[in-house]
Amino acid sequence: MATTIAEKYTDDGIAQPLTVRVTAKVLSYIFHPMFIPAMVTAALLWFHPINKLLISDFNKPRLMAMVFLYTGFFPAFAIFLLWRLKFIQSIFLRTRQERIIPFIVAMFFFFWIYYVSRNLDAFPLSLRQFLMGVFLSSASALFANIFTKISMHGMAVGGMVGFAFMQQFTDAHWHSSWSLSALILAGAVCTARLILKAHRPVDVYAGFFTGVLCQVAAGFMVGS
Repeated sequence: MATTIAEKYTDDGIAQPLTVRVTAKVLSYIFHPMFIPAMVTAALLWFHPINKLLISDFNKPRLMAMVFLYTGFFPAFAIFLLWRLKFIQSIFLRTRQERIIPFIVAMFFFFWIYYVSRNLDAFPLSLRQFLMGVFLSSASALFANIFTKISMHGMAVGGMVGFAFMQQFTDAHWHSSWSLSALILAGAVCTARLILKAHRPVDVYAGFFTGVLCQVAAGFMVGS
């Protein structure tokens, strides 16, 4: 059957509907690894029944801004500078070699926001735990990058799932629907990365389970 205008062949010769690929790209952009920490932080500050009562309306935007700056804006700006200075060829970091310096820079910012959260009482314990998991994930990604192009999308959503289920078993006020939503979203994002052929399946699965394990480890390290 001839390929229609609404289809596109992938590398393995299979035609996919254009809408499927567009949806996969939209999911990849919206749930980019640099946005996930801010999304989880917003959920913890504004939707968690205890945090939204105990954390003042003055502190919520401050904490949100701090997390977004150190886990989203500063790493993204650093990558932009590296690209403009010709240290990397693409802001999309398509090769393992291009990822090395950005991973080191991001790891520094992730550790710093965790360190700040540990010394500010306004940060709830669950958010400190999550930020520690983000730092552990970045360190794991840097190590894994020696051997393979592990999926950062997979690691980010895996961390979200790992954190959600850790909270499910340790926080009496955690809604089970949040954990289920995180799992469904993670499945959608990982599927999107496979559809776009951005990674080998093993790299997506490795990223997901690494993210889960890093959040579990952070739960025992910070929550104990």
